[in-house]
Amino acid sequence: RERERERELSLARSQQSSKGFIAAAKLSAVFLSCFIFAFFCGALSFVPHDSSAEARAYADAEVNLNIDSAIALTVNPAALDLAVAPTPTGAQTTDELTINVSTNNPTGYYLDMNAKDPGAAGTALTHTNGTNIIPSTTSAMPATLPVNTWGYNIGSGATTFLAIPQLDNPTTLIRTDAPATVSETTLTFGAKADTNALAGIYSNTMTFTAVTNYVEPVYPAMQDFTVTRCQNMSVGQTIVMQDTRNSTLYRVRKMPDNKCWMIDNLDYSPGRSQAGPYLTPEPGRYMTNDGTDTIDSNPDNLNAPRFAYASEYDGGYCDPESGDLAESTTKCGLLYNWYGATFGTGTHSVRYDGQEANGSICPNNSEPGNIGDDNYPWTLPRGNIGTDNIYNLGDFGVLDQAMGGSGGIQLGARGHMEASWYYDAPWSGVFSGTWYTDLDSQGMSGNFWSSTAGSSTEARALYFGDSVLEPGTAKYPKYTGLAVRCLVSP
Repeated sequence: RERERERELSLARSQQSSKGFIAAAKLSAVFLSCFIFAFFCGALSFVPHDSSAEARAYADAEVNLNIDSAIALTVNPAALDLAVAPTPTGAQTTDELTINVSTNNPTGYYLDMNAKDPGAAGTALTHTNGTNIIPSTTSAMPATLPVNTWGYNIGSGATTFLAIPQLDNPTTLIRTDAPATVSETTLTFGAKADTNALAGIYSNTMTFTAVTNYVEPVYPAMQDFTVTRCQNMSVGQTIVMQDTRNSTLYRVRKMPDNKCWMIDNLDYSPGRSQAGPYLTPEPGRYMTNDGTDTIDSNPDNLNAPRFAYASEYDGGYCDPESGDLAESTTKCGLLYNWYGATFGTGTHSVRYDGQEANGSICPNNSEPGNIGDDNYPWTLPRGNIGTDNIYNLGDFGVLDQAMGGSGGIQLGARGHMEASWYYDAPWSGVFSGTWYTDLDSQGMSGNFWSSTAGSSTEARALYFGDSVLEPGTAKYPKYTGLAVRCLVSP
């Protein structure tokens, strides 16, 4: 019976297999037919693409031309010949020469004259025998020439004369304040001789010097700086720009992260740092140390109504006269609390770690709240977000990596900081210290705000000291005074 059951089961499996094969064959035939039909329909519906359509890309390149100042000077005649027939009481003779100056200098030029040879003797007309002279008049004001003297005056037809200026004390004949195609200055020279003067030729040489006036450099405005301009700069290139709000100059350098950073500390106060509390966009909050409108007559106290603090000078590290920061345009700048640095947008409502304030005190053409538009290229750097040295890197962290660091907290990092962050390094960092209840750590540490909150009471910052680096990972209470540097991110 078992053998018969096995044969029955075997026969049943064989029949089911045959039926399955037939079904599969039928299904394959149907699929093949559908495929042929679909291919045929697709071939009929295919429309050739026009491969001649144009593709375009655009880019702008700024072209700058710098034309130097030029100046030219001629004297006519090159030799002035005076002649006089002396009388017992003295006879006078005069003649004129013209100095022609041309310059393209925007602020014009000044023209000096002096004797070529030094001392009082150098102002005399000397006889060809080398001994006899006709000295210069000594008159400091135009006056009649004494007998056997000579002198000059500005203008044509002069009859009174001045002393010839000595080599080391030139006289400025004229000063202009605009470019000149041809500017003429006429001088009248006169001499008076009596019969006691030895006959013969007396001579001297006058030197005329035309100098272009100083032209106040025209620095590009930071408010006109664009993302495109930053893109067109090369890494390491440094330009000097001017904040039009208070005419302060700042160096701006394109760093290895391809962003353009201020490498001088911000030194701008809109006039509110010494006045009463400045109301922020958040009702009831102020850009004071603790965000309240508490008035304290003692400016050193925690609740003093200021959002910026002057760096301490008095011969210290930040003193402009100390020479420690010779190349810096602002030395230590001002120290701002976070409300001031974010221009009132970093209020207590910006409370979460990683939350960004939407404004800054950076030099832009618009009020806070327009970050990202054409009028707001300058921003505060973003801080790192995270803990335990595992961060989403902000601008400080990205720059640190681009300069060879890890982007996170680094201990024993003095060598790296000396090559990257310190004053003599590319970022030109300043040990501007902090302000808490008083100025602290100036000359010992650099502390710079980011736009990133760390909590309701703290914000992220860059810190570097003697050996520790925290590139956007440090946290400070929002009322602490730290330095500010801004950047443009292409």
